[in-house]
Amino acid sequence: MRGLYWSSYVYIAKPWSYQDWVYYGNTLTLAFCIAGSFVGLLQPWTHRYKSIQIAGLCVKIIGMGIMLEGDMATDNTAAMVISMILVRFGGSMSVVGSRVASEA
Repeated sequence: MRGLYWSSYVYIAKPWSYQDWVYYGNTLTLAFCIAGSFVGLLQPWTHRYKSIQIAGLCVKIIGMGIMLEGDMATDNTAAMVISMILVRFGGSMSVVGSRVASEA
């Protein structure tokens, strides 16, 4: 549920222009795509999908933990961007592992 309304929350909570808000959303999408590509190349090389999936979930938890630190969700832009990039990177690692597991 948190992910569904995050973009709207950022649009209202941050005093950004519409262009800055779009750049923020595109940065998150780009992080998801780049990480997915790297993890997709890493998986056939290591032949480990469960460990990549667990590592991805750990990275995602760390990214969410950064947002739990007080008022970082609206005050510190760098922490907000880094945490969401970590969440997207960990999510892409988890997706690759889930896809391989479902195909097996």
